[in-house]
Amino acid sequence: DVAALTEWALANGAYIHEAVHAGVPCDKKGLGVVLRTAVEQAELLLRVPHNLLIGAAHGELEAAEGPRAVLQRLLSLRAGVSGESTFWEPYLRCLPATFDTTIFWSDAELDELQGSPVRSWSVHRSEELRVEHGRFEQKNASYRDFVWAYSITTSRIFRDPSIPAPGGIALAPIADWFNAATVQRPNVRWTAGAEG
Repeated sequence: DVAALTEWALANGAYIHEAVHAGVPCDKKGLGVVLRTAVEQAELLLRVPHNLLIGAAHGELEAAEGPRAVLQRLLSLRAGVSGESTFWEPYLRCLPATFDTTIFWSDAELDELQGSPVRSWSVHRSEELRVEHGRFEQKNASYRDFVWAYSITTSRIFRDPSIPAPGGIALAPIADWFNAATVQRPNVRWTAGAEG
C-alpha cells in the first residue's frame, strides 16, 4: 500500500527527496517518515501538488467551511459517492482504519475509567460528536465512519491561507506522515506555495 501511494503521488506531480523513507510504521501512531541520510537545513523533502490535496475546493463543498468541509469530502471519498474514490484509493488505503482513542471505546471500556476525568471528557466529547453527526449533511455516513473522518481530519489537517481551498485547510497525502515521529521529533517547516 505504501509503495502504491508513493507511486501514485509521484505520478501525479509530487516530489519526494531520495533521503525520505516514507511509510515507516511508528508504534501506534500509524505511518511516519524517516530520513535515510542527512539533509541540509531548509532542503526540500516533499512537495505535494494542489491536485493531491483533499480540501473543499470541489463542487457543492465550496460553501462549507473549514475542517467540516474536509471531513465531508473525506467521507464522500471513502464512501465512493464523489466519483473520485478510485483516484484517491492509494491514500485512503494508507489511512488508519481506527484510532485507539477514548472516543472509539465501548461503554464497557469507558467504565474501566470510572471516576476519572478522562471518562467524563470522553463521554462528553462522544455526545458532542453524536449531535454533530446528527446535523451532518451526509445522512448515509455511519457514526463510526463520521468519528473516523473526524479523527483523520483533526490529526492530519494542514492550515495555511495560501492553500487553494476554502479556509486554507486541506489534507496532504504523505506530508501528514511527518506528524508521527518515533525517536526524535523532527524540525519540519512547511509552506503552501504556487506548486504545492
